[in-house]
Parts: sequence; structure tokens; C-alpha cells
Amino acid sequence: MDEMDTETVKRVTGALWSEPGLPRELAWVRRLSDVSQRRFYVELFDACRQARATGDWNPVVDLLRTWERRAREEARARLPYRLRFGAGEEQPI
Repeated sequence: MDEMDTETVKRVTGALWSEPGLPRELAWVRRLSDVSQRRFYVELFDACRQARATGDWNPVVDLLRTWERRAREEARARLPYRLRFGAGEEQPI
């Protein structure tokens, strides 16, 4: 994600809303918990709406980088549980 420029972000976010499936650049979203995924999509939608209004896509780039880091952190936090109880099971809340 660090290599994404604003044109790539426009393309990827446009594909997210208009094409089936998750763009490969956003595959990390799957590592977020269900609650975090919902929050991510709400924040992304609002950021994209603002970017279209202002023409400034840099906040969207920053948002994507922040959430990608969070996805890594969430995946790392679940790793001990998954190693202990199995990869197919989710950690209880």
C-alpha cells in the first residue's frame, strides 16, 4: 500500500464500489475483524466522498495506510490463539 499514489487510490476505491470482489491492493482488509471491517468501510466511504468534493485524495491514502497497519496488528494479536486452537477458528471476544 505504501507505493499507492492518489491515481491508484482513485482506481482501487472506485473498483471497490463498482466491481465484485475485493481489489488485490486491499486484500489486507480480510485480516480485520468484522467490527473493524465495518468501521473501515464507513470511514473509507466518508473519506472518498470528501476527496471527490475537494479533489484532495491524500487523506484517503493516509486512511488506507492507517487501516493496513491496523490489519497487521489485529492479525498479529490473533496469531497466538490461532496457533493454539486452529487457523479456522476466530478468537472469541
